[in-house]
Amino acid sequence: MRILSGVIKPTFGKIYYKGKEVKFSSPHDALKLGIGMVHQTFSLIPHLTVVENILLSMNLDIKSSLKLDIHKFAERVEEFSREVGMPVNPFTTVEQLPAGLKQRVEILKHLFRGVDVLILDEPT
Repeated sequence: MRILSGVIKPTFGKIYYKGKEVKFSSPHDALKLGIGMVHQTFSLIPHLTVVENILLSMNLDIKSSLKLDIHKFAERVEEFSREVGMPVNPFTTVEQLPAGLKQRVEILKHLFRGVDVLILDEPT
């Protein structure tokens, strides 16, 4: 799982994704290709809201993020979470969520980015 998500480099062998050989130097490389991983331990920032955590996981350029309307983005997140069957209030702070909803937010972060492959660690 850690090799496929770019966390560690393989010591031998090759990885093929969508018919092409790929090499990752970081999880960011894997995400750019559409491969994400939800780890056993959460990578959320507890004192931030759900929408802020999802926003931080996005790959936005600085100009577009300066013009971002957080309320419109939250509406998109809330609508998307309902569409995929994992509704969550985007303005709830992560520290207020039970573990199951924190896992949901971790999954939503990746699905919202449009990953094609989502690797789930054991508890997820």
